[in-house]
Amino acid sequence: MMSKTFLFLLSSIVDALTVYFSKEEKVKRLSYRIFTPWIPIFVFFFIKLFCAIEGWPCLLMILPIFLIAASVGGLIGAYLKLKKRDNKIYVSILTL
Repeated sequence: MMSKTFLFLLSSIVDALTVYFSKEEKVKRLSYRIFTPWIPIFVFFFIKLFCAIEGWPCLLMILPIFLIAASVGGLIGAYLKLKKRDNKIYVSILTL
């Protein structure tokens, strides 16, 4: 269960928060929603490689899954950002 959560939910939630805390005019672009969440994923991967915590073959195998989950998280974050309601409860739940 922990590995599934790490693979799919962690990157989605982190990247949903990345897009949610961006400026609204940037979030309106679809390319921003899909590709901006990749930045934290690549930072995470470079830190893992630099600190030699994980080998590069393992990181290359998991990279496509993380990028897809990050894009989904970016779309969720954009949905919450562009929805004209008070989203503080959703952001609090994602942060938890």
